Amino acid sequence: MEYVVGLASLVVIAVVALPFLLLLAAPWILVAWIVWKTSRKWLSSRVRIAVCTFPIVLGTAPLFGAHASVFPAYIVMLTDPKSWLEALVSFLVTWVVIFAMGVRLAKYRTQHGPVQSNPQLVWTGRGRRTISRDRAARRTARR
Repeated sequence: MEYVVGLASLVVIAVVALPFLLLLAAPWILVAWIVWKTSRKWLSSRVRIAVCTFPIVLGTAPLFGAHASVFPAYIVMLTDPKSWLEALVSFLVTWVVIFAMGVRLAKYRTQHGPVQSNPQLVWTGRGRRTISRDRAARRTARR
């Protein structure tokens, strides 16, 4: 029972420290966003999600130091190289969680598509381009 209470307290501490972790991870999140935008043409969706979540996890994976202080794993690794195993476990668990969230969000987005604010326009499926219903009807009639 003591183990469960200790684990629950560490989870609460990690959730409370999340804004701090996100602030420290801002450059890593920017790198992930750039990779996401530039890798659309040459990576499949799951590989792209895996590659793009890697820098986010690198910046946000929490590791508990002395007195349950929470820092990103890479900072603790730089200050204390002996804790590489704990950092690796934290990194892997965080990556699995963020990768699962990314897959779920990508699946939801592709199933539902963008919101149509103008019913006269038809989404082409390519980026954010739309065409009029008449033009879409002429395209399908030609085929």
